[in-house]
Amino acid sequence: MKAPLDPNETEALRGLVDARGPLAVAVAVGCSLPTLRAALRGATLAGVTRTAILSALTTPEARAA
Repeated sequence: MKAPLDPNETEALRGLVDARGPLAVAVAVGCSLPTLRAALRGATLAGVTRTAILSALTTPEARAA
């Protein structure tokens, strides 16, 4: 199901990108840099991509950043 990230998820993703860098986050999520930028802008994401981003945000490393 396609859906954008909610504002809290977007802020968490932005924090992770600021802490780790966009390339490292894109590689960890398994998406391209344009997709990562689109997610940060609030674009609608495919369900698989959204799930991968949310999974990356729930890792201990992401919570520590």
